[in-house]
Amino acid sequence: MRTHSIQEFSNGWIIGDFVPSLRKTKDFEVGLKIFKSLEREPNHFQRIATEATLVVSGHIRMGDHFLKAGEILVVEPGESCDFEALEDSTVLAIKWPSLPDDKVIVD
Repeated sequence: MRTHSIQEFSNGWIIGDFVPSLRKTKDFEVGLKIFKSLEREPNHFQRIATEATLVVSGHIRMGDHFLKAGEILVVEPGESCDFEALEDSTVLAIKWPSLPDDKVIVD
């Protein structure tokens, strides 16, 4: 057995084709993302990967979608959206395959 802290990992990403990682794999990525109210991420898309975002707690906006705890948004390759935490929120992000350089910021 071993224990870890989320602070040991880069921006909440704990599994995927990167270091550090609990399990290095090219198949998928898992990240637990913790946001303060009004925190944002820029409009972006993935070239190849699909990303599913599960709201664990709080209330968020991704593009035109407003999501609360228990809801999931799946963003397909080439679909762009921005992100805003409407209150303190935690999300579980899962991307497949794991392609750390796949994200494209839209100006």
